[in-house]
Amino acid sequence: MDLQFILDAYGCAAYVVNYIIKTDRGMSELMETILEKVRAGDYSVKDTLNAITCTFYNNSELSIQEACYNILQLPLSDSSDKCVFIPTFPPNLRVRLIKSNEEILNLDLSSTKIFTTGLLDHYFKRPLSLDKLTLDEFAANYNFSKKCSQNVLPLLDNDGFVVKTTKPVIRYRSYSFETDPDNYYREMVMLFHPWRDETLDILEKDNEKTFCTNKDSIGRVKRLFHAIDDDVLNMAFQEATTQIDTDDSPDIDENRSIFDFDNYHLNDPDNFTNVYDDGNQGCKSFDPVFVSPGLLKESDFISLLGKLNAEKRDYIAHLGEHFRSSDRPVYHFITGGAGTGKSLLISSIYQVVRRIFNYDHEGNPDCESIMLCAPTGKAAYNIKGQTIHSAFKLPLNQKRLNSLSPDVSNTMATTYAKLKLLIIDECSMVGQVVFTMIDKRLRQIFNNDRPFGGISVILVGDFFQLKPVFFYAPVLPFDGGPLRGNFR
Repeated sequence: MDLQFILDAYGCAAYVVNYIIKTDRGMSELMETILEKVRAGDYSVKDTLNAITCTFYNNSELSIQEACYNILQLPLSDSSDKCVFIPTFPPNLRVRLIKSNEEILNLDLSSTKIFTTGLLDHYFKRPLSLDKLTLDEFAANYNFSKKCSQNVLPLLDNDGFVVKTTKPVIRYRSYSFETDPDNYYREMVMLFHPWRDETLDILEKDNEKTFCTNKDSIGRVKRLFHAIDDDVLNMAFQEATTQIDTDDSPDIDENRSIFDFDNYHLNDPDNFTNVYDDGNQGCKSFDPVFVSPGLLKESDFISLLGKLNAEKRDYIAHLGEHFRSSDRPVYHFITGGAGTGKSLLISSIYQVVRRIFNYDHEGNPDCESIMLCAPTGKAAYNIKGQTIHSAFKLPLNQKRLNSLSPDVSNTMATTYAKLKLLIIDECSMVGQVVFTMIDKRLRQIFNNDRPFGGISVILVGDFFQLKPVFFYAPVLPFDGGPLRGNFR
């Protein structure tokens, strides 16, 4: 057995990490070798990252056990401690899941129980023998079960059973007393003081008064799950914040290479390259480039058209005639279920219309007349195009589109000077916010107030392909009226 005497938690973590990565200790030398080759040649950023990725991927050692786990899709890590999250949000901010269609169809026509039950529902209807149990203790010591077995306790109204379980890790929203005292007191009473009806016992009561009256009992229950008091944590947080504010910012060496392997780390501002520049000055960004399938040989082109049915050929002929005789933009939507040949039609449109525009792709690959886009990398790869965010330099996880800097806007306008047609695949995955950003970006690039800057747009996708994932609704009694909520 491989044993080592460890004195503290850090020593344990360091030993485990070193044991796991001991087969990769020669990887640094390999990475240095490939970086020397990169520095010696004229490599682009993309080629450099590809070289580093391939070197790391092809030279990593993998044990037989880990390979078997990956092939069989077994979990590589597990924990004996179960984590339970208690939703201590106000009722109007909680999220509830609707039951499956099969369960809803099996309900009585007069039934209003369309939501799945959760931890709070089980606590509402806990057995009378557990009436003095707090929500925190209930979540830590009892688990819900639909089946009646040995050592189970029935919930009220025959809504299932609870059974004694191992003590898990408890997590909850944790409101701050300084920033939100009302919710702080409500959360403390909700977690560490027994109650039965949330509306009568918590929402309509003075929680601060309840907290002060039962402060000793609430503190006793809380100490069962919290080894460190809130005051100590708040003091440590304030000291850490003060220390960060007083530290001097390190000097940045602007001449250092972006691929300095020895000193590179993720939070280095000098090494940060913002692929999706949202218009802020000073951010480094890649130049916009086209990713396109290119023109096929005549024999392959004829073979491609031979795979189309009469309806698709008629549409392409109509589209081609329009582009031959008119400069007016078109706005088309093409839909169909899986396997109906939407990707084949996109490829055919590109090959036909590209020939109509009569542009030599080999002359200047940075100026294309047709752009193929998709919202995800996999969808873009299938049509040999590029992602929407990469093509139009859209910000990630933001709903506001900042204006491009003059130099970036000029570069994009030069690159997209010959653009006449935009094809977006999997449009069902493009939300209203991103679609509006595309419109605004094209208007800015071409300095044209017409929709999409006067560029023709063809959307391809199936709106029946994606079903709603969640149903957001407040936790309120269902009165039999129409359901209201936002599907996402």
